[in-house]
Amino acid sequence: MTGKMTIALLKREAELYRSQGLHREAIGVYQKILEIGSPLDPEVRQAVQGRMQVLSQELAAIETGPCDAISATEVELIRSTWDTGGKPCNLHNCARAFREMGLFEEALAAYAKLYQPLCPAPDVLAGLCECLTRCYPAAKRPERFVHLLLPHGLNSRQTADAQFHLAEVAEKTGFGETALALYRAVQQIDPGYPGLRRRLNWLSGRGQLRFARAARRFGSSFARVLENGALGGLARRLGLLPAALASRLRAKGYPAARN
Repeated sequence: MTGKMTIALLKREAELYRSQGLHREAIGVYQKILEIGSPLDPEVRQAVQGRMQVLSQELAAIETGPCDAISATEVELIRSTWDTGGKPCNLHNCARAFREMGLFEEALAAYAKLYQPLCPAPDVLAGLCECLTRCYPAAKRPERFVHLLLPHGLNSRQTADAQFHLAEVAEKTGFGETALALYRAVQQIDPGYPGLRRRLNWLSGRGQLRFARAARRFGSSFARVLENGALGGLARRLGLLPAALASRLRAKGYPAARN
């Protein structure tokens, strides 16, 4: 399949990645369009390059975030004002203050003190996701999180549990690259971790595309809705599938959607 149809499919794939927060993967797919053997229309090439520039800017904003210059003395003043006695409420205030100022490394240290592996608070997990994303490239985020876990003395299974749980939160809060990196870290510990393969496939977009293509093969009138709709609403749209078709797809091993 070549020409306009190939370009259209690659654009759709790239936007699927972007909608999950996987900006690097999206940029890579757009790069494939530029490398297509046949000459590209100048307008198409310009549009693709413009889109890649936008995605690069979005990625840079995610990874760096706002960070105004602030002295070490001012940082220590904030820490001494809020982080007193190690009390959870004070640590929360300290983490929130650093986070709002764009001082994500300092906020990360505060959230690390609040983190409890057996029962982590949702707001602490969300804070860890954002700070890890702002402070480190995707490949380094799992390593940094494991370093934060060291004081808790977790074994490999408990570490995998902690990473998987944080990945789920990262996925739900729009930090797709962080989620993907954490899932891959879990895979290195235990390739057969329950639910891992499903989340990896789903997050990378393969799950949605396989489901939509299967629906098209079965002649479903809902296939176009599945392929063209935003990923965030895909699970809701799957509820529109006729029961018989949904059953046949599950029997074929295609993943069901999940909110």
